[in-house]
Amino acid sequence: MASSNPSVIIGCGAHHIPHHYRDLTAALEYAGYRVKVIQLASSSITPVENAMAKDIAGFRKVVQTEIQAGHNVIALLHSWAGIVGAAAVEGLNKVTPGVDHIIYLASWLPPSNVSSCHWLGVPELAIYDVKEGLEHVKEPMAFYSNLSQDTADEAIQHLLPKTATTSHEPVALDYHSIPSTYVICEVDVAVPPQFSELMIAHNRIPCEVLRIQSGHSPFLNMPERVANIVRRAAGEQVDMKGIFVDQKKLF
Repeated sequence: MASSNPSVIIGCGAHHIPHHYRDLTAALEYAGYRVKVIQLASSSITPVENAMAKDIAGFRKVVQTEIQAGHNVIALLHSWAGIVGAAAVEGLNKVTPGVDHIIYLASWLPPSNVSSCHWLGVPELAIYDVKEGLEHVKEPMAFYSNLSQDTADEAIQHLLPKTATTSHEPVALDYHSIPSTYVICEVDVAVPPQFSELMIAHNRIPCEVLRIQSGHSPFLNMPERVANIVRRAAGEQVDMKGIFVDQKKLF
């Protein structure tokens, strides 16, 4: 029998590690949720062979383990984990227990079967210096633009490179079968609000859209607010202060 609260599977954004999500993890655990935080295999100090496939397989394995243990799942996918998580949970809403909801947090969502570089028509993503098969972020402050310098500096210390092949690999993505929420971060300079809107519209994703006044990493400066978004997706009545439900049609 599934437990009353779903398990929350947090997909780390590219370059990020579970340490970055520690306050969000603590807030959710305090509220009574099981939490698993998945670092992408492609976030590594050395290039990873078949990195995208390993990212997806690793994420799916964790979700399936939670399901087999009797837990429904909510997937919270930060940034690049939007691609990985969406691919990894495909079909897992058709089992009981299963994946109930996906929350895209400032997620990167290219079209299905189109690589990110091909979609944007670029040889490499502009945010990166690519060296020896690894993508290094040119301006890591873009992830933490609205945070204190001390908080940003501490977060930057823990960033990793990303295997460059992942930006060139097309992935089959189903954005329509599992109920979803997209959280637009209004002062995000890494995935700006206008680009989030474009991705939702271009892919015709039937998601609820929430907006918060944050940069790209709200789990660092407003973990309780992000936790409330997760708890709301699980069916709880929560404090919506600082969370705007956008009724505007994007497509």
